[in-house]
Amino acid sequence: MIIGARSGGSVIVIMVVIILVAVGESHTKIATHAKGAASTSGTVAATIPASILHEVENVPPSLLNKAGIGGQPVTSSTGNNVLNRVEAVNGAPSVASAAVPAVDGKPQIFFLGAEFCPYCATLRWSLIIALSRFGTFAGLLPTASTSPDPVVQTFTFLHATYSSPYVAFEPVEVDDQNRNPLQRPTAAEMRILGAWDNVEEVPWLDIAGRYIGDLAAWDDPVALVGLSRSAIAHSLSEAGTTIATNLDAAANYITAGVCGVDSDQPASVCSSSGVIAAKAQLRKAPAATALIG
Repeated sequence: MIIGARSGGSVIVIMVVIILVAVGESHTKIATHAKGAASTSGTVAATIPASILHEVENVPPSLLNKAGIGGQPVTSSTGNNVLNRVEAVNGAPSVASAAVPAVDGKPQIFFLGAEFCPYCATLRWSLIIALSRFGTFAGLLPTASTSPDPVVQTFTFLHATYSSPYVAFEPVEVDDQNRNPLQRPTAAEMRILGAWDNVEEVPWLDIAGRYIGDLAAWDDPVALVGLSRSAIAHSLSEAGTTIATNLDAAANYITAGVCGVDSDQPASVCSSSGVIAAKAQLRKAPAATALIG
């Protein structure tokens, strides 16, 4: 998953005030707002029906196991891993100051996204599926990516909270649907981005300083365009569909990464066949190259 080909993300440089739209590419590249005071208003007001949340947060383990890795292996060479590039952080002392800090003794997962971004929109589905195996979300609200990018129905983490006995989750939504600034990364999070994310792309996912990256290139947002949030949620439990295979396989990769940092807890999740298959792939992940040191 996770962590996938970073060329598929939208790019945010959080230092200047200008928007650049690249024409003729499969994604939007922007350089956007300075790090000013954070807004918490967002662009969402409606709630999500409980039935949709239930489907996303309770995908049957049998279907996640069936999805496995979705036929998307990892290779040990970054150059040959363009569709599903996973990078493993080996804890080099030179980047120790850029490590994701634990929270109350629990490993932390850090997500950087933006509400307008279709790749972020797609990744959030798999993140919620995966992290719901370790804990509970509250305050998830509806949003969607916005044109000229593909419009994908999704959720925002802007006002969400997450509770887990195993891991902590720190999401930062930097822009709203109209590319206005929302939340600011902390100084520690900026050090993480400075160490690993040279163009500060979104989405960005860091699993407790062990695995880094974003949305897999094979997990194409276009597959979700034109579908309602309810239709996507229902598809997650339809074995063999493209949506279920892609999003559930991506969730297995995220789950495997989390199991790798939380001592394989809970055992019922971390020993499931779909997660075991993803773990085997993560062991082949090439080492990440720090931009500092």
